[in-house]
This record gives sequence, C-alpha cells and structure tokens, in this order.
Amino acid sequence: MKRSILILAIMFGSITDHVYAEVRKVLLVIGLVGVGAIVVDASMTAWDIGMLQGGQRASRRHGIFETAFALPQTLIFTGLARSSSDDNKPLHLAVWAAALTTHGIWPFCPLTPRQISA
Repeated sequence: MKRSILILAIMFGSITDHVYAEVRKVLLVIGLVGVGAIVVDASMTAWDIGMLQGGQRASRRHGIFETAFALPQTLIFTGLARSSSDDNKPLHLAVWAAALTTHGIWPFCPLTPRQISA
C-alpha cells in the first residue's frame, strides 16, 4: 500500500510539474502577444496622428493592415468590457481599438475629409 501511494505521488508530482511548465509557457506567450499588440497599437496610433496632422490619407495597404489587426482586438475587448462590470480598462482598450479600426477603414472611403466637412 505504501509503495503504491509513493508511486502515485511520484507520478502526480511529475504530471503537475509538466502542467505548471506548460501553463508558464502559455502565460509567457500571452504576455508577449499582449506586449506586441500594445507596441503595434501605439505605433499605429502615432502613425495615424502624423498622417492626420499632415492632412494626408493613409494608403489602402495600411488600411487593410490596421483593420485586420485592430478589428479582432475591438471584438475581444468589447466582449471583455461587457462581461466585467467593475473594471473600465477593457472598455478603454475597446474604444482605442475601435478608433484604430475606424481609421483603418477610412482609406476605403471615396470622399476626402475636405469634401465631408464642406
């Protein structure tokens, strides 16, 4: 009996070590993806501000990239904002991603900003 308990403890210990190692890897990947997304979002925001200040329009290629990158974030953060009642951080991130998505769609609009404001 003691021997079978010892064998089970050894097996369970090695399984939990393996699970913890896998969880650490997953958390590391999630963290790196999150940091990468924030860096790309900040870069796109800076690029967008520069384009708007210069009165220029982004290329369609840039619009496709920006929309393809920001739209999933908008959907994810909107879902998180709807599910969390206490924290506004997902809502702020959803608004930021939605602004990037909107700016990504903007190059496909046939009108220029001057035509719209006139």
